[in-house]
Amino acid sequence: MTGLRIERFHFDGASELDWERRHALYRAAQQEMQSAPMPLQAYRASYGPGRKGVRRRSWLARQGDEVVAKLDLATDPAVEGVAIVALHVAASVRRRGIGRQLVTRALEATTPRPREIFASTMLADGRHVCEHYGGRVSLVGAERSLHMDAVDWKQIDSIRSAGLERWPAVHLVEFEQLPEALAQAYLQTYNQAWRDQPRPFPQPEPDITLEDRRRQEERLRAQGLEWFTLLSLEADGQVSAVTEIYHDPGVADLIRQQITGVARERRGRGLATWLKAELLYRLRARYPLAARVVAHNGNDNAPMLAINRKFGFDTAVEHYTYCFEAAPLLARLRLAAPDLP
Repeated sequence: MTGLRIERFHFDGASELDWERRHALYRAAQQEMQSAPMPLQAYRASYGPGRKGVRRRSWLARQGDEVVAKLDLATDPAVEGVAIVALHVAASVRRRGIGRQLVTRALEATTPRPREIFASTMLADGRHVCEHYGGRVSLVGAERSLHMDAVDWKQIDSIRSAGLERWPAVHLVEFEQLPEALAQAYLQTYNQAWRDQPRPFPQPEPDITLEDRRRQEERLRAQGLEWFTLLSLEADGQVSAVTEIYHDPGVADLIRQQITGVARERRGRGLATWLKAELLYRLRARYPLAARVVAHNGNDNAPMLAINRKFGFDTAVEHYTYCFEAAPLLARLRLAAPDLP
């Protein structure tokens, strides 16, 4: 493709104009995936400091001044030999070898070179490319939506009342910033629930620390996002269940569900269902303009899928995570003809 330039994108040193061009590509990608895009400020802040030790690098493909593709690559020393790649090529320039050039450039520039690459896609074109280059599916999930005007609020009230009657000693706590007094109990249950979720990776990510949580709180504030947490606190001080959402006031009609998890010894009793009902009840009052709650679940996360079906979440768009062995992938990329994906 004539006139194409592949270059590094430096998160800290990029100009306002380059962020705007990159954001334009992101908006088009979200539209193609039928997902609401973040405003520029929130999008830019999403690339702020993450978990300690995680390294993120990015490359752009330009046609003239226009950004027509981007690739982000993240590595974490705590997850040895693994890299996470996020690639998007504008629909108008696909099947011209741009994605192949970006991946080749990124892998050749990354040291130490990872053993395995993981990449996710919600697009048929993305699946075609991943399978063409030998990717194997490691996780299948879907974005599921709950429309607030379709919620059975009588059912919600019934579940809430039954929960209060069944667990009268359990205290429900909500917050945006994790209170110091709850930090240890929260992190224990949060990390346990996170480890037990279906994962595409061969080894679990490290537990988050209070420092990680504070860094994430700061990053989300910079994005203009509200991070709302609701948890159940037992009489003995244990956090027995937790559920969380993100809300962007700039996209007032959308709520993004995050983790919902229950301490292992408390599972199978209906705590997650009760907590989710309480969450929806509080979200209706807290965000009266919200029309939709979006959740991402792996297709093999049966307990969470059952709860979401109960409340009326429906499947919108499936997403696939592929795993590649880095060395064979790089060899295939180098041998590929210019007009291959």
